[in-house]
Order: sequence, then structure tokens, then C-alpha cells
Amino acid sequence: MIIWRGWGILALVIPVTLAMLTESMCDELLDGGASSAYLQAGFGAGLLAVWFLGRWLNDRPQRILLDPKSGERVVLIGEHSLYWIPMQYWALIGLGGLVMYWLSLIWGR
Repeated sequence: MIIWRGWGILALVIPVTLAMLTESMCDELLDGGASSAYLQAGFGAGLLAVWFLGRWLNDRPQRILLDPKSGERVVLIGEHSLYWIPMQYWALIGLGGLVMYWLSLIWGR
């Protein structure tokens, strides 16, 4: 089960979609010569997009509404998260995964 709030699901959709699009486009353009580097580049571009989109969405100002009948104030805070982690931090988690993959290629494990 995937749990998200607001546009937080995009933290998963954007990197995966860009990785698949980049890999398939490079595979088509290079006549089957695409490697996992193109997949990683697309995933990295998606992570960059998630970072900036998450920062923009979560840093927007809160709205304060006033109930005319009771005079009570209601504060609306827009939260965009995936599994209770703010959207922009998923970019850092994904980057950590990419770094671990690169290190495993370097050290051969």
C-alpha cells in the first residue's frame, strides 16, 4: 500500500517515469546500444525535479480561514509527502540509492 498526502506520489512517479523514458529513447536512438547509464541519468534528473518541486510545494505559505459563524480560525497547511516523509527529501533518499549502486560497481560487490 502506498501512502501519500497532497502531490507526494509524484516523488515516486517522476523519477521512475523519467528513467524509463530516457532509457527507451536512448535505446531507440542508439539502436539497442543503451546502457544502464542512461537509466541512471534519467532517474537522477527525476530526483532533481522532485527536489525542486517538493521544495516549491512544501514552502508555499499557509492559508488562514475564518469561519463567519463561530469566528474560529482554521489554518490550512499544504503537506506533500510520501510515507510521511516530505517530498523533497525523497530526492536525497534516491540519491543515496544511486551512490550505493555506483559504489557497488566500483568495489565489485
